[in-house]
Amino acid sequence: MDACWVLVDLQWGGALKHSHGILGFASYKYTHEESLTSVFMGHCIDNDYPISLAWQRATQDVLGGDPTTVRVIFDTEDQLQNDHLPGQGYVSASEITDDDIVYYSEWQSDA
Repeated sequence: MDACWVLVDLQWGGALKHSHGILGFASYKYTHEESLTSVFMGHCIDNDYPISLAWQRATQDVLGGDPTTVRVIFDTEDQLQNDHLPGQGYVSASEITDDDIVYYSEWQSDA
């Protein structure tokens, strides 16, 4: 999850046969003393944000001064927009028939 350039290639979406999403970066990323994972989990659990929104807020909170391209890739649009961690809210259904379509969102951490 916390590595540079991993999601520069959208073909990673092909790994989502039975998973919902991948969170990562489509550019370089600097390391920070504050834990990105802890801030992300706080947004998921304490704020009950959907996973993609929690990742966006966490990357903007922690990497805010760096021009990093952040990306998420999900198997369905419903998963991209609405998936929460189990027990924290709505969890989208898994895709029954794989259509080889992925949905993604990206943003700049300093935006």
